Amino acid sequence: AWDLGTFAQALYTTLYSGKFLYQTGYLFALPNGSFFGIHYSPFLLLLLPIYAIWPSPLNLLIIKTIAIGLAAYPLYRLTFEINKSKKIACAVSILYLLHPALHGANWFDFQPQSFFPLIIFTMQYAYVARRWRLYLVSAILGSIITEHTALIITFFAIINWIELIFLREKSNK
Repeated sequence: AWDLGTFAQALYTTLYSGKFLYQTGYLFALPNGSFFGIHYSPFLLLLLPIYAIWPSPLNLLIIKTIAIGLAAYPLYRLTFEINKSKKIACAVSILYLLHPALHGANWFDFQPQSFFPLIIFTMQYAYVARRWRLYLVSAILGSIITEHTALIITFFAIINWIELIFLREKSNK
């Protein structure tokens, strides 16, 4: 429960102690105690209003579980947009929800990366559906989860951009 305690303390101290994402788990390496000294994760600030309603580590676990489950919806939309088959879209979404690794991630601690499937599926759905505002919002949200997700989002965006250029050139011929 190291991460769960770290995140719960960081959110709690931000809300009630006036210390920005302060946690004590890494004081040996970071004398100022800010979680930002360990990981780039501005996404945590978006959780503050929800955490303020019920400042408990259980709240983080519930939020994470909801986000993981909600990811099935944009995955369904993405799959349907590509295949135009409700059966295939439903099957892919169910397989996502039944995947053992997903359950392992859900049962283990709290990490902001748990929000990544929801955001990346939404981003890719928005790309396929050509919903550019949703694409941009998803890309921004995905890039502020952690420093690692920022790299993944950047690579996805580059691939999407190259594909758009290729499709444009192909249609001009």
